[in-house]
This record gives sequence, C-alpha cells and structure tokens, in this order.
Amino acid sequence: MTDKETIKEPEIRFIFFFLTVIILALITGGYLYYHYNIQAVQAAKEIELKVIAELKVEQIQAWRNERLIDASRNSSGIIRKEILQWLRSPTDHDLKKLLTNHWRELQDNAKYQNILLISPAGQILISLDPGVVELETDALQLVNRAILTGHVVFGDFYRCIQNERIHLDLTVPILDDNETPLAALLLRTDPDNFLYPYKQTWPTPSDSAETLIFRQNGQEIVFLNRLRQQPDSVLKTCIPLTETGNSAVQGVMGKAGIIRGKDYRGEEVVSYIQQIPDTDWFMEAKINTDEIFSEAQTRGGYILLLFSLFVAMAALVTILLLNRRKSNLYRKLYSIEQQLSQSKAIMAASSDAIFVTDPITTRFVEANDTACIRLGYSREELLNMTVQEVNPIFPMEEWSQYLKKVHEKGNLLIETFHQKRDGTIIPVEVNVRSFQVGGSEYLVSTARDVTERNRMGRELWKFRRICLQWNLF
Repeated sequence: MTDKETIKEPEIRFIFFFLTVIILALITGGYLYYHYNIQAVQAAKEIELKVIAELKVEQIQAWRNERLIDASRNSSGIIRKEILQWLRSPTDHDLKKLLTNHWRELQDNAKYQNILLISPAGQILISLDPGVVELETDALQLVNRAILTGHVVFGDFYRCIQNERIHLDLTVPILDDNETPLAALLLRTDPDNFLYPYKQTWPTPSDSAETLIFRQNGQEIVFLNRLRQQPDSVLKTCIPLTETGNSAVQGVMGKAGIIRGKDYRGEEVVSYIQQIPDTDWFMEAKINTDEIFSEAQTRGGYILLLFSLFVAMAALVTILLLNRRKSNLYRKLYSIEQQLSQSKAIMAASSDAIFVTDPITTRFVEANDTACIRLGYSREELLNMTVQEVNPIFPMEEWSQYLKKVHEKGNLLIETFHQKRDGTIIPVEVNVRSFQVGGSEYLVSTARDVTERNRMGRELWKFRRICLQWNLF
C-alpha cells in the first residue's frame, strides 16, 4: 500500500463526516425555519385580517354617522320649518321646488339613491325619483317606527320587489312644535354606490380573500352583501345555525376575533369577525387556509433552493479545502520521503549499527543493514524484536529514567552490550537521541562495536603494567 493510499480512507471519512454534519445542520435549520415561516405567515395574515376588518367597521360606522347627521340636519332648523310650511300649503310649488332642489344637492353630494317625504299614512308626498309612486312593505314599516317613536330609525338591507334592487333606508320624523309627527323623511341608499364596492376592496392581491357582512335571521344567518364566489347572493345565501363549523355561525353564536372554520362554500378559512356597533350586523374578513399555506410553501421553496445552494457551496468549499489539504499533505509526504531516502542512504552507508525504536513499546521500527549483519538477524526478524531481546542485561525497570535523561540532555552516550543471534555478547557504545515524526516520538540509536577498541585498551593497559614493573618509564 502506498502513502497516498494510506491517507485516502481517512480523508474520505472526513469528507463524509463534514458534509453529513453540514447537510444535517442545514436540513434541521431549514425544517425549523420552514415551520417558523408558516407560523410567521399565518400570524401576519391574522394581523392583516384584523386590521382590514376593524378598518371596514370604522368606515361603516363613519358612513352611518354621516347619514345620521344628514337626517338630523334635514329634520330641524330652517329645512324643518320649510317642510312644515309646505305641509300646510302643499300647493306652494315654489316652496316644493326649494325643498327638492335642496334635497337634490344632498343626493348628489351623499350619493343617495332617492329622498322621499312620506305622510304618517304612508303616502308619498315628494320623491326625487318620479318612478317611485308606492313604498314597499319594509319601507312602510320603517316609516311607521319613526312616526311612533319620534326618533331616527336606521333600516336594514332589503330587496325591492319592484326592481330587485337592494335598499338601505334611514327615516327621520318631521315633528311640529308640539312634537307631533306630521311626516317622515326617508333617505334611501343604494349599497352598490358605496358600501359594496368599498367592502369588496382588499389591500393586497389575493385569490380568496374577501369581507362579508351578515346577520342572524331566525335560525339562520343571511349575508347582506355580494359574495366573491356567488355574486348574485345578497339576502339569498343563508347558512343554518346548526352548521357550527361555519365561521359566520360561530360569529353570531358569540365568538369574536380570529376564527378557524368553513365559509359559505365549505372551504377551510381563517377569519376575523367583529360585530358592527349599534347594528345587528357582523363584519368578517376571511382568507382560504390553502392560500396562506401556499404562500408559506412558496417561501419554503425559495428557502429550500437557498439551503440547497448553501449545501452545494459547502460541499464545493469542503472539496477545495480538502484538495488543498491533500496537496499540502502530498508535498509533506514527498519531503518526508526525500528525507527518508536520504536517511536510508546514510543508514545503509554507515559502518555503525543504527536502530529506530518506539519508546513506548521498545520495539524496533527500523534498522540498517549493519545492525542486521552484526546481530545475525534478517531485517524482518529484527523489526519484530525489542530492546531487551538485543540487550538482555539492560534494566528495563529503569527505562523511564533512561528516556528522561535522553529528553533532558538531547542525546545520551552510553556503553552497554548487544547479544548476537548465536549468543555472542559484543560491547557497544550507543549514542541515543529523540526525534518527532508526524506527532510521534522515536529514538534513534547509533551503536558502534567497541570490541577492538576495548581489546586495544586492554593490551595497552597490560603493556603499561609491564613497563611499570620493569621501570621502563
């Protein structure tokens, strides 16, 4: 196995681990952010529904107050005196013209469909629309209530039998100085001119959002405006109170604010419902649940794409970094190989035995040819041996102290003995030093055979003794 092959598997494991961690982190982050995004979109839609519903309720209140002001102004002051004067002199055409001109101006400014002056008996005395010659039952009942109570009465939506148009009337009694009602002024509004168009507007693009006005009518609720999905539905579309899953039914049963239920089509919706003050009407702003989640899923798609790009970028950066690391590692390996080649050449050329030892196991990890020849072992045999097998007289219990001296001095010179394969003991002088390779410590020992040097030393010592005995010095 080559050096390049030995680093391949760890690098593959590192790449796999690193990318797995990144992908899991991105998937987890994407999942959490996706759900957070759904909740954020839903919360934003709920706030939007609330704001829209409250705004439209305020607009309807303002519109009703304007109608009440019109009724008050036209039933008091100079106009009241002119009406009473004309009632006493109905043949006064100039006075009638004065009244009708005033009411036409009011009609143009306030967009009334018609303004009528009605007698207590229900007879039309003046009508700006000459085509109206008789009052419908709903209008007559409204006039009677105003006459009986002596107060302004705001009517409800109703469909005219004569022309199928939707009317919304307001009636105010005309009282004489004795507070006796002599007539009633009826201000007729066409919801199509203001109320319905305004109610149908939505501030943001939406395929399902709409606002509804409804009220309870006996054991059912009735919608008072045109529905987006059922245009010809005013006062025709009704929902029984037994359908408790319907959001509008929940509204008339006492729930308010954000409601989740079904609409008039049976579709799942999120609604905000609020009762319109001083009326029996309820305002509902709603949107399909599917549309909310569709928007969240669209955002989720962008998020998924973004996270996919992050994964691809992370993988690319990782591969580039690993390639750079691999290149650096190969350069280091090449440098080490060069050094090893040089070291092996030096070791092979050395006349001294050279051993490389693992200080932890005391096993030889490298030896030159001189060491093998001198001790009589093959290289494979020698690399399976330990220091104690070559130097049986070395006190292994002192090995730690031996290493400590090597570390303190940098290198250590000792005289000891090596045992050859045949049992022969040879004296050696060993120079030991420590070095690091790849974060691991090794000991390199250069052992010189001092047999001849010791023999010559002994001969020299004997010669000196003889010389001393014979007084040769």
